[in-house]
Amino acid sequence: MTKKLLPALAALLFLALSLGTALAHESREDEVEGFNFVVGFLVEPAYEGLLNGVSLRVTKPAEEDAHDHSAHDHGEDVHEEASEDDHADHDHSAHDHDAIESSVPISVQMVANVEDDGGVNISLTADGFRWTPENVDGANVDGEGHGHVYVDGVKVGRMYGPHYHLTGLEPGERELRVTLNANAHNEMTYNGEHLEAIETITVPEASHSHGMGIGHAAPVDADSAMSVDVNAPAEADGAFNLQIVPRGFTFAPQSIGGTHKSGEGYAVVSVNGEDYTRMYTDWIQVGDLGEGTHAIEVRLVSNDHFPYAWDGDTVKASTTVHVHAAEVAHAAMESEVAAPEDDHHAEPVPVEGIEQTLLVEVTHIPTGASRVMTLHAEFDKPGYYKANFIPTASGQYAFHFKGKIEGVPIDERFESGPGRFDDVQPATDLQFPVSAASTRELESAVRGALDSAQQAQDAALRIEAAAMDAQNGIVRATTMAMVGIAVGAVGIVVGVVGAFAALRRRN
Repeated sequence: MTKKLLPALAALLFLALSLGTALAHESREDEVEGFNFVVGFLVEPAYEGLLNGVSLRVTKPAEEDAHDHSAHDHGEDVHEEASEDDHADHDHSAHDHDAIESSVPISVQMVANVEDDGGVNISLTADGFRWTPENVDGANVDGEGHGHVYVDGVKVGRMYGPHYHLTGLEPGERELRVTLNANAHNEMTYNGEHLEAIETITVPEASHSHGMGIGHAAPVDADSAMSVDVNAPAEADGAFNLQIVPRGFTFAPQSIGGTHKSGEGYAVVSVNGEDYTRMYTDWIQVGDLGEGTHAIEVRLVSNDHFPYAWDGDTVKASTTVHVHAAEVAHAAMESEVAAPEDDHHAEPVPVEGIEQTLLVEVTHIPTGASRVMTLHAEFDKPGYYKANFIPTASGQYAFHFKGKIEGVPIDERFESGPGRFDDVQPATDLQFPVSAASTRELESAVRGALDSAQQAQDAALRIEAAAMDAQNGIVRATTMAMVGIAVGAVGIVVGVVGAFAALRRRN
């Protein structure tokens, strides 16, 4: 039994160590007594028998006067000045006044290469800066963060690494600006200067399209095993921070369009069957999807724009995400209120301290088994909370939050399922080539072994008792035999004595 259990336990430990971060969470914007809830499993996809937990992020809308929008000048004059040859005179009055000063020396330079199809490849050299997409929306840490990308003063995306691809730009002269931003999206400065890079490009009329038609040619076989996983943790505004985990593959953004080298290339993101953009690093923000459920697919592609295949299958991964109507309305409202270059208005405020006033009841819906758990604040991530546990059965789960937040009663239930957060999957879904025993199977095996051992022990006790009874019977029989012999001997002696006495009387 022990020899059979060890491989299974080792397999489970390997799975626990190899899983990545959260995949899809359910977001309720201003639906929970005015608070924003983002709920899911701590690690998604969630698998039975592996350490996991409840993941909760709570924010609230910023105060109306958190930003003075009158302090921003986004008129045409700003962009006319910025389009002059000397970009050093760029009008920083258009920047957010909540910029933060870095104590770490940081410098930034940009190179933008325009492709024949109108796509633009941006390479950013940011010496002294750490890219931390996993900490976006979190607390600011000196010297780390991400980038915001602007085209003609309008924010079009985030950079989560030094390379980024732009598609869909109108032909003509365009101003690109990339700012370095802290985790909480404040623009960063060093020595009083904004950390940004600006370049003017000319976008041609598209002559052909690799940009949005990439990856549909005949696949090219990888030389060795290649695979990819995809995670899509949600943000409060209906956007998703897409993370991919490729294996047997290396991003090579500076070789795009060049000679094929097996194992190198980029990734293509598709939404609802339509190519959305390229990925040159393992993180990207996907937004503006609209209300409803959306299918996201990621394919790995070679430098020369051919999709990779391994073992006869295209190397790809997919997931589904759901955007609520409230998130779409909130994003639209922000878009109308915001000035073109302002991405820092009305950022949601993390709600802290609720681990003291809010509990979560976790229920395994198929069996009805439930347990009330305590929430714990995540270190250095304001507004993030978790309750660790190991789901020992697959299927649908419910997280029911009860208590108070800032004195407001909360009674909100979230259930896993399509368009929400993931159900717990059987561990066998990831096991290859041999499926290890599941937690329940191990539990049943151990329980069966214990029952068998108990039965064997009971049988041994019964045999021992029977043996003792038999031994006691033998002792009793021996005693009776000895008594019989003694009585017989006495009888013989008495008989002999009587015989002698009779003979003497006769004589």
